[in-house]
Amino acid sequence: MAPPGLKLRLRFSRWLSYCFGLVDMFFKKSPFVWVFPVYFVGPGIFADNMLAVFESVKDDPQLTKVVLTRGVEVFSGGVNVRYYPMRSWMAVVWLLRAGVILVQHSVWNDLRSARFQPRNLGSRLVVNLWHGVPIKDISHPNSGIATESGLREMPFYRIVTSSACDRKHMRRAFPRTPNENFWITGVPRNDFLLMPENRLPISLVSELTSLRRLLQGRKLILYAPTYRETNVGGRYYDFSDRELDAIDMYLRKRGMVLGLRYHEYRQPKGYEDYFCRRSIVDLSGDVISDVRILVREASAVISDYSSIVLDAVYAETPILLFLYDLDHYLKEERGFLIDIEELFTSNISRTFPELVQAIKNLEAGSGVLPEEKFKVVLATFFAFRDSGNTDRVVRQIRFSAPTGSVLADAALKSLDDRDEKGCHRGNEPASLSSLLPRGERPAIHEEFFSTLKKRRRT
Repeated sequence: MAPPGLKLRLRFSRWLSYCFGLVDMFFKKSPFVWVFPVYFVGPGIFADNMLAVFESVKDDPQLTKVVLTRGVEVFSGGVNVRYYPMRSWMAVVWLLRAGVILVQHSVWNDLRSARFQPRNLGSRLVVNLWHGVPIKDISHPNSGIATESGLREMPFYRIVTSSACDRKHMRRAFPRTPNENFWITGVPRNDFLLMPENRLPISLVSELTSLRRLLQGRKLILYAPTYRETNVGGRYYDFSDRELDAIDMYLRKRGMVLGLRYHEYRQPKGYEDYFCRRSIVDLSGDVISDVRILVREASAVISDYSSIVLDAVYAETPILLFLYDLDHYLKEERGFLIDIEELFTSNISRTFPELVQAIKNLEAGSGVLPEEKFKVVLATFFAFRDSGNTDRVVRQIRFSAPTGSVLADAALKSLDDRDEKGCHRGNEPASLSSLLPRGERPAIHEEFFSTLKKRRRT
């Protein structure tokens, strides 16, 4: 039985939430206020898709960028940027005002540490950036998407996807989100894989410098497995001391390093003991916040069912798949959206000896996808392979601002100087409409184009 004091606090919390909900219904929203919650897993790092979008707009003086933090201090510069603890009352005020809220899982999950979670989502633009291009089945109940709160939020999401295939998979995971709310723009964080080093965010440049100092000229092999669901018998591979010593000895002789990057949710038992070996280093999120820095610097990536596999393909980094529990993961955990064995046949190891041999074969070109398979993976998962994904997402957010808003009008006005093909003059990139056929315009509504045409006639 709960103590009386706890019952009273719970009642007060519910009453306060109800009051905030009423205020939220009548509080005027500004399309110029964008909210950026830090990553919902772990200590609260500011990385991934959220950082990519923030970096794209941080110097826009018209926008107020509100970064909501959890524990880890965040500062990324910019103009008209505000930083508040997610649990603060100022966070409540700005959430009430926000016309644009970005998340990487859901409102209820990304903002679960906040005092107030917006319920009146129809008056806002809620952009779900997600956190990667999935290989595993995220429509599975274990993903935590189809909760009561998640199902209630789904109709209001705008969901970023990277291709028609990815959009199909995301539709399965978010069945209540309207079809037109899935945007094929590319995943913002993938820009960090291809953009020149001098265009990376300052925080990532600093981490890249620290990484190179740690490597001391040695080649990096990154091991980054996905999360295992222990409630259904999932487990990380249990490396023995003998196996770790064998890897360490081989890597030292070859001037290489094995960097370990386990999922933020859970690390294996005895994790810290791994690093008593000189050639095995910790590259978890509190060392390097964004795994894209590791992928672009690595000589090879070892993973399994993680979206990091596709990040490596995007960056053309050699990949090895260590699928020691393939049957269990397929039947008892998430399962897959693709035939992973067919697509990555030559890159798969099922046992530790096979993995060691694959690592030894890296110098002979092991891990590089055959050209035909490489083209298939790119065509399946990426409509765009460039460093313009974030620009397409930001452009779409501006176009999708609430009807009649000044932001939408400004977006229309900025297009008046474009030619009839919808492309900028000079060396500016083509608009999203020119990159997609008319039947594939999830990112820019036909209503927008009809309005633009009327304005041009007048």
